[in-house]
Amino acid sequence: MKTPFKKGFTIKTGYLFAASILLFALGGSGAYAMAEDNPPSKMKLEGVEWMLASSGVRTYAFIDVYQCALYLKEPGKVRKTILEQKQPVTIRIKILTSELPGQVPDAWKETIKPEVSDKVYRRFKKNFKKLEEGDELLFSYTPGQATLLYLNREKVFSDPGAGLMYSLLDQWVGEEPISDDLKTALVHE
Repeated sequence: MKTPFKKGFTIKTGYLFAASILLFALGGSGAYAMAEDNPPSKMKLEGVEWMLASSGVRTYAFIDVYQCALYLKEPGKVRKTILEQKQPVTIRIKILTSELPGQVPDAWKETIKPEVSDKVYRRFKKNFKKLEEGDELLFSYTPGQATLLYLNREKVFSDPGAGLMYSLLDQWVGEEPISDDLKTALVHE
């Protein structure tokens, strides 16, 4: 029986090809459907109320890894406000997958390790390995004070100054972001 396909393309490979296209299509839409599309418009952290400024989803290899949401105390232009550190900012990272790497990803390691002490980095690394789908990381910074990290609303560490927060923000909305799509979603200016 002749088929209209090229040599080497059998009905079996045709089914596999069609199934992979369907899986890709469903996986893409399913991943977005499972992603938390709407982070809370407001949240309280240690008695301070934060307002959602923007959010986006970090996707890697067709997997929604985490949702990144930026919170400000007062509305303003996101990129200018946060990179110039003119007002407090909180970054909320909601883990969207159970497929996290066993180690801190290089981009995070390069961002966080130079900005904190070895002891603080070891604490971060230990907590990163515990992350599971649904967990929430909060990085909160107030000018003139410290950058705080919370895991599921429990304080993990405090780092003095703005260096850590600036490095984190630069990773997402700086000149060379880890994801152009995520930067566009977060900055939206």
